[in-house]
Amino acid sequence: MKEKTLSSFFAHRSRRSSDLRPSPPSRTQSGVITRTRRRDFRNKKHTDQWINTLEQYLFPRTGKKLLNELGPADFAVCLKPIWLEKPETASRVRQRCDAAMNWAAASGFIVASPVGVVDKLLPKQPGKRERVEHQPALPWRLLRTFFSDILQSGGPNTTRHMLELLILTACRSGELRQMQWDEIDFSRASGRSRHRE
Repeated sequence: MKEKTLSSFFAHRSRRSSDLRPSPPSRTQSGVITRTRRRDFRNKKHTDQWINTLEQYLFPRTGKKLLNELGPADFAVCLKPIWLEKPETASRVRQRCDAAMNWAAASGFIVASPVGVVDKLLPKQPGKRERVEHQPALPWRLLRTFFSDILQSGGPNTTRHMLELLILTACRSGELRQMQWDEIDFSRASGRSRHRE
C-alpha cells in the first residue's frame, strides 16, 4: 500500500489543477449561477437578495480575480467586517459563496471550494442564543398600572382585549387568534383551544 504524504497530495492536486477549464472572474461566474439557479429561488426578491449580498460584500474585493486565484483568505477578508457584527448576514454570504464555489468546482473551473475552511480564519461567532435579545418582561407589580393606563384606556379595542386575555390566561398567541366562541365556557369562566401553533 502506497503511503500518502503531504507532498504527494499537493503533487496530485497540481496535476488535477492543470486539467481545469479556464477560470472566469468571480463576478461573471456568480451571474451565471444566478441565471442557472433562478428556478430554485422562491421569487424575484430572493434571486435579487442572493446576488445583491455577493455584490455588496464579496465583489468589491474579489470581483476581478479569477476563480482559481481565490483562496480561503480572500473570503475571510470579505466576511471579517460583518462576521461578528452581522452574524446572520455573514452566514448567508458564506453559504452563497460556498454554493458559487461548489458550482465552479462541479463545472471544472476549480478543484474544490475554499470557502469550507473560512471559519478557521475568523473568530468564533456567538451562538443563536447569545444573539437573541428578548423584550424585557414587565415587572408584575406594574401590571395593575399597565392594565388601567394602557389596556383599559380609550374605547373598546380587539387588540387590547386579546392582549389582556393573553396575559391573564398565559395561552399562546396563535391559540388565542384561532380560538372560536364555542371554545369558551362563560358559565365556568374557562376556555379550551383546539388549535396549536
